[in-house]
Amino acid sequence: MDGVLWRAFAEASPDVVLVVDPDGTILFVNRINPVFANRRTVGEKIWDFAVGDDAQARLRERICEVVESRQALHYEHPGYRPQGGPGWYEVRAIPVVTGGRLDRILWVSTDVTARRELEEQVRQSQKMEAIGLLAGGVAHDFNNLLAVILGFSELASRKLPPGHPVAQQLSEVFEAARRGADLTRKLLAFSRKQFIQRRLLDLGESVAEFARLMGRIVGEDIEMIVEAPTGTLIVRADAVQLEQVLLNLCTNARQAMPGGGTLRLTASAVVHDQSQARPGSFAEITVSDTGVGMDETTRTRVFEPFFTTKP
Repeated sequence: MDGVLWRAFAEASPDVVLVVDPDGTILFVNRINPVFANRRTVGEKIWDFAVGDDAQARLRERICEVVESRQALHYEHPGYRPQGGPGWYEVRAIPVVTGGRLDRILWVSTDVTARRELEEQVRQSQKMEAIGLLAGGVAHDFNNLLAVILGFSELASRKLPPGHPVAQQLSEVFEAARRGADLTRKLLAFSRKQFIQRRLLDLGESVAEFARLMGRIVGEDIEMIVEAPTGTLIVRADAVQLEQVLLNLCTNARQAMPGGGTLRLTASAVVHDQSQARPGSFAEITVSDTGVGMDETTRTRVFEPFFTTKP
């Protein structure tokens, strides 16, 4: 391939293409990346374009590795995208040997951020599927045990005379087993092995009713603000699941405000246009608080079903 044709090919490539000499000096770069297009690059060191001392040191090491081994190098590394935000790049460094002498290195960098994100989504979906199967299996076995506890504790309590001291203890056993049965129902719903009872609900009325009950629980130091118009937001949903989601969110919000604060529940109608994944008219519930929030580590795990920050 002659020089003119090679240059045209490099300039048309969607990847960043560089040619560097063995000491890391840039001899050629295409202009696909604004970082290179907006700076004089030929004659500068390739590592000068890495962000941070550590990244620059690692890039020097990569160049030395190619020079010493005279073998092609293929790796991925984190970086920053020209349009902003973190990303991932796949790098192929290919030594060009002429007459037994390492003449230069062809350096090709490909933005693989979208691919990495898709891979992470696949891993997450596989993990959720495995958790769902495990939850369903455990819930069925646990439900059988709880049925025995519930049945025998009720039979035993019926045989006791009124006011017997053991009656209260049996009542506690029965109530604990009932709560366990409720938990297994939620696990079965999570694993999609339980029928979801969807029916028409007035979302505003459901949120307002939940807020009235929740207001007695959150405490006087929490101000609850509810914005939920009734009669206008009719949806088909499972009332128990809706209540469970709101209860979890509000409980977490309460714990995030140990010194008091504001808890706001809003139900409203929204319209998604064609630029969004599912265009159309929807009902939206927003739960917000003035608490301490989440750190980055917690935020990355927020959708894991059994993850908790509690002891």
